[in-house]
Amino acid sequence: MVVVAQAQFTRPEEIVEHFKEDFEDNAGSLGIEFVGAYNERLIPRYPAVVVSAGGADKELHGTHTFLMRIRVFVYVYHAQMRLNDVKRSLEDLKLATSVMEFMERDMTLGNRIVQGWIESEFPGARQVDASKGLVVVSTRLTWMGISERRF
Repeated sequence: MVVVAQAQFTRPEEIVEHFKEDFEDNAGSLGIEFVGAYNERLIPRYPAVVVSAGGADKELHGTHTFLMRIRVFVYVYHAQMRLNDVKRSLEDLKLATSVMEFMERDMTLGNRIVQGWIESEFPGARQVDASKGLVVVSTRLTWMGISERRF
C-alpha cells in the first residue's frame, strides 16, 4: 500500500478555501443560503457565511521548523428582518453556534494542521452593503489554527 502524504496548510488562503468549500458542500444541512469569501459585500441570500483571511504569525519552533498561527474570520449573517430584535438576535446566535460546532468537528482539518478552533465570537450588527445602508444581525467568529512548516 502506497501512503500519500498530504501537504500541511501553512497559509491563510488555504484555510479560507478549505472552509469555503466545506460550507458550500454542507450549506443545506447548516441552513445557509449563501457562502462567500474574501470580504464579499454582495450577499444575494440570507442566512449567509463569508470566510475571510485573518492574520498569520510565524516563529522559529525547532530545527528547520516554523510554527504557524493562522487566523480566519467567519462572518455569519442572519437577516430575518421580519422578526423582532430579540428573536432575530437569538436566531443568529443559534446559527453561529451551529457553524462553530461544524467547524470544530475535525480540529485537524483532515490532518492538514496540528489543531484549530474557534478562538472568539463577536455578535452584533454589520452594514454589509454601503450603497443600500443594509444592516444585518451577524456574528464574527475568529478561527485560529496551528501548523508547522519545515525549511
